[in-house]
Amino acid sequence: GGGNGNLYQIIIARSEVVRGVAPLLSEACGHVGSPAIRNMGTLGGSVCYGDAASDPAPALLALDAEAIILGPRGERRVPLAEFFLGTMTTALNSDEVLATLHVPRPVAGTRTRFIKYTATSAEAFSTVTVATSIVRDSAGVCTHARIGLGSVAPTPLRARAAEDLLRGNKLTREIIAAAA
Repeated sequence: GGGNGNLYQIIIARSEVVRGVAPLLSEACGHVGSPAIRNMGTLGGSVCYGDAASDPAPALLALDAEAIILGPRGERRVPLAEFFLGTMTTALNSDEVLATLHVPRPVAGTRTRFIKYTATSAEAFSTVTVATSIVRDSAGVCTHARIGLGSVAPTPLRARAAEDLLRGNKLTREIIAAAA
């Protein structure tokens, strides 16, 4: 959070570096509100707010991001899947700050997708947001699956049962429909 208020639009949503390494995050940040809102907000601020309707949170969950938190007791690392605790509630204590969001580099062959469904305009709060990160082997079998969801529960969350269903299987229409 903090610092440069243009993080969404300039550094993340438009960055060729981010697009090259984690296009899912770039795409998700490009869906945050209007350009005016993107120019005022930061990725760290969005995560710390803990809103279940956050656009970047599902992408960060699908990318296995980790929050690096600093406070008087030192540094601690919290997987983002454990960071969101309840409605607008996160793992941050009142005397701590989010120092960094660590997003591991996806393995070669990772395919990602970000979809935001809204009842009105693309700039509105989402009805549901889905972010996926999938890896298939040469036989088409899913070896890695991460699915982040937003606006479907009090917190952004991982769809672990759907991930488990995909992993170890060829991604047929039937398997995908069952996971959905």
